[in-house]
Amino acid sequence: MDKYHLKAINLLRWSLPRTLPSGREVRDYTALHTVITALAPLPYLEATMSNMQVVLDFIDAWNRMDWDAVMDAFTDDIVYDNIPMNRLEGKAAVEPFIRNGMELEGVDWEVLSIAENGDKVLTERIDNFLLPGNYKLVMPVMGTFEIDNGKIKAWRDYFDLATFTTQMAEAQGQQSQQQ
Repeated sequence: MDKYHLKAINLLRWSLPRTLPSGREVRDYTALHTVITALAPLPYLEATMSNMQVVLDFIDAWNRMDWDAVMDAFTDDIVYDNIPMNRLEGKAAVEPFIRNGMELEGVDWEVLSIAENGDKVLTERIDNFLLPGNYKLVMPVMGTFEIDNGKIKAWRDYFDLATFTTQMAEAQGQQSQQQ
């Protein structure tokens, strides 16, 4: 354990609530601020925060349907594994799927939870897609993003294929009834 972590542990002890002899509970926020300040120079904390922002910006680009920004978020050797579908490797393989994979009128990815660990960012999302004919596709998704120098080098999304195919079949059925 390095000196930063030891200092942080000791300071955190002072930031926990303590009960005074009068029965009043107090918390030393100065100690808590000192912990945060002491940990700030650790490089992995800075990298982690920027990795989460890369993913949040990527999701925002999807929500705006800004396909250029989506593609700019990837490294040239991106690996996109849309589990349980086919794995795509490299921008040349990923780009047609992003731009033409589904006919979309709107996108709204809701981030329910986000966590980060080093170069990995994990998301729990509800991916909402508006298809032609005002049909909504709603997909619960777990995503893992690996970041390298501010770019997404690997992206794995996990979802239930049966949920996807059922909703797509319903959308196609509605579209054919409207014609």
